[in-house]
Amino acid sequence: MDRDFFEKALERWEELAIRGLRTGEKAECDAPDALERIIVTGMGGSGIVGDFLSDLANHYSWPFEVLSLKDDRIPFRPREGDLIFVVSYSGNTLETLSVFNQSCSASRCIIVTSGGELLSRSITSGKCSLRLSEGLLPRLDLPEILYSILSFLTSNYKIPNIKAESLDDSIVIFKEDLKHQVNKLAKRFMISPPILIVSRPYFSVAIRLKNDLAENSKLYSSIEFLPEAAHNVVEALPYLSDPNRIFIVTGKYSWGNIYIEAFSKALNGKTSYIELKGDSLLQELIYGYRLSAYISLELSSLRGLNPCTTENIDKYKEELGRVLSH
Repeated sequence: MDRDFFEKALERWEELAIRGLRTGEKAECDAPDALERIIVTGMGGSGIVGDFLSDLANHYSWPFEVLSLKDDRIPFRPREGDLIFVVSYSGNTLETLSVFNQSCSASRCIIVTSGGELLSRSITSGKCSLRLSEGLLPRLDLPEILYSILSFLTSNYKIPNIKAESLDDSIVIFKEDLKHQVNKLAKRFMISPPILIVSRPYFSVAIRLKNDLAENSKLYSSIEFLPEAAHNVVEALPYLSDPNRIFIVTGKYSWGNIYIEAFSKALNGKTSYIELKGDSLLQELIYGYRLSAYISLELSSLRGLNPCTTENIDKYKEELGRVLSH
C-alpha cells in the first residue's frame, strides 16, 4: 500500500457513502422504541464517528444524548433506552472487542465492521451488524461508517434537521474541489505543525485532522477547545517561537462566535483559518474530513513518507496482544 492506494480509496468516498446509506436503510436491528442515549465505542479511524454524531446532536439538540467512548470498557451500566454502536473496521481491535465482551450480552448493540473477530462474535451471539466494504484501511472507510449509522438512525427515528433526503442531498459535497486549500495548508503545516483551535460544532473535524496528520503524515499537532482555551492556553500562545502555527477551524455555524472573536483579538489577530464549506452542518463536517485526508496525503508526499504504513501503531497492537495473551 502506498500513496496510489490511498488516493484511489479517497476517490471512492462518494461511492462508499452511498453504500453506507443503503446498508443503514436495509438494516433490521433491535433498537429501543424510546431512544434515550446512543453510545458509540471505537478506536482510531473507527472511533471518529462518535465525535461526528456528538457534533450533530449538540448543534441540533437531538432528543437523545450521544456519548463517544474511546476506551476498552463502558464505565457505567447501560440503560434500557441505550443503543450501543460497537465500531471496528477490522473487527480485531482489542479494546473494542473488550467492550463487546463486557457490555453487549445484556444490552442492545449494533456492530459496525468489515469482518474479523468482532463479526464472528456478533454472529455467534445473534447481534445485528452493519457490514462494511473489505480491503480498506479503517480511516479510509470513514464515509461508509458515518453514513451507515446515520442512515440507520434516520430510518428508525425522527431526528431534528437530519432526514433521509438530507443524507442523499449531502453526497454532493464529495465533488467539491479541495485542491487550492489542500496545497496551501499542506505547505503551511510543512513549515510549522499546527495548533488547532476549535469550538462546537466542529470538534470532530479538528480531532480528525490531528489524527490524520499523525497517522498519514507522521506529523504531531495539537488541539485546543474554545471557550476553555481562552482561560489558560491563550496566555502561552504569544510566546511560541512561530505564532503562525495557530489555525482556527471555522464554518458558517461559527460566524459571529463571540469566543472565537475574543480569542483572536486577544492574540492581536495573529491567527489563520481553516474554512469549511457546505450548505449544511453535515456537509461542512464531511468537507472537513475530506480536507483533512487530502492535506495529510499531500504532506506525506512532501515529507517522502508512505501514508498507509503505521509502524508504531502496529508495534503497540502487537505488544498489547502479547501482554493480554499471558
